[in-house]
Amino acid sequence: MIKKWIEMMYVKFSGEFNMNISQKKKYQIFVWITISINIVFWGVAMITRGNTLDLYFSCDPTNSYMDYFNMLSNIEGLDPYYANANYPALAFVVWRILYRMVPWNALNIDGFFLRDAMAAQLGFILFNITCILLLWEIIKFYSKDTGIYTLLLPVSIIFSGPVLFTIERGNIIILAFLFSFLFIVFYDSEKKQIRYFAYFCLAIAAGIKMYPALLGMLVLSKKRYKESVFLVILGIVTFVVPFFAFDGIDSFLTMLNGISISSSDGLALGFGFNFSFGNLIRTLYGLTGEYIEEVSSIIYLIPFLVCILIYLLNTDIWKKVFALIIFMIWIPSFSYTYVLIFMIIPLVFFLKTEKKRNDYLYAVFFAVIMGTWCLPKLNQVNFLKGEEFKFYLTYGTILVNIVIALFSLLLIMDGVYNIFQRKKGENKQDNEKNRKIPHK
Repeated sequence: MIKKWIEMMYVKFSGEFNMNISQKKKYQIFVWITISINIVFWGVAMITRGNTLDLYFSCDPTNSYMDYFNMLSNIEGLDPYYANANYPALAFVVWRILYRMVPWNALNIDGFFLRDAMAAQLGFILFNITCILLLWEIIKFYSKDTGIYTLLLPVSIIFSGPVLFTIERGNIIILAFLFSFLFIVFYDSEKKQIRYFAYFCLAIAAGIKMYPALLGMLVLSKKRYKESVFLVILGIVTFVVPFFAFDGIDSFLTMLNGISISSSDGLALGFGFNFSFGNLIRTLYGLTGEYIEEVSSIIYLIPFLVCILIYLLNTDIWKKVFALIIFMIWIPSFSYTYVLIFMIIPLVFFLKTEKKRNDYLYAVFFAVIMGTWCLPKLNQVNFLKGEEFKFYLTYGTILVNIVIALFSLLLIMDGVYNIFQRKKGENKQDNEKNRKIPHK
């Protein structure tokens, strides 16, 4: 009753849902399941006075926003890589701009001091508000003419687990995600100037977090070879040149070392907050009572082949984007929860497509991935080394990992099915043509 009244009131101001019933059903499934999961999470958090927040968010309640403020404190000196930072130099160029808000009398301080300083706080607040407003506008644009879902889709996504987790960590990945989103929106424009704007966005995204560079495969798949070469050159320049604002090649080598250190440290801390394929295998071993810190490199051939098959077997743009993003999530040895924010991109494009086979199930899968899960710890693996891991595993993390794997396998099956259907249709057309040809 309440839902009907909300829809009626919103339609009065925003117009009717101008898509077919099956498309509307996809919106309904995703939005209402995601909102329901999040209401449960925050309801339980209020009942327990916040004691369940660490079932999804950081297990260190004193460390919020420190991905931002620690790196902001690093920028004080000429070399922000002195502590083995693992961010590309372009990210530190952004922090250097934001650091201009820090007063001179606040120099020689650590990230925790900056987190408590009003000037640094305001920079952080402005940065996040700008990012959220941009995300709101992109999603709103792609959900126009959907009645109440023009409002509810952006709300359900912005208040989803991955987005809130990213803000709670204060990670600059949100900026890389937004530039990646803009690239996907504009890369296939008929206007050349807009396409080149999209390439600039992707170069910025890859300069902040390296793995969005994979999305450049979409340009190559359009057979725009000259533009692909331009994109590669632009990406290299955007990535490399900022290092010379610091210590050049030395800074680059230090960054690579920092990536290696952070990955090893993350694995040693446990099984939680990690959505890489390697961690899924480690978890399966853990459920048998066996602890392994790293899996064999050969294992990564599986996600590599899975992503290639999804990409090649499917023609829908959202499925190709899904394949590239899953590759970004699965291949690193440690993929923190905030990497799931990239799943918003295929989600939004999925909702805009005409209803196809298994789409309702896909809508459920997306809702599970974007949900803020309040599920208990899996202590069967959390004490494999005696003491509880700092990054303890929850049933929510396992659920999302399994859903991503099932989602991927189902997309492969869908791709194979669609190929057979097309072949069947072509054979049927050939048979009809042959029947129409008169025989002498």
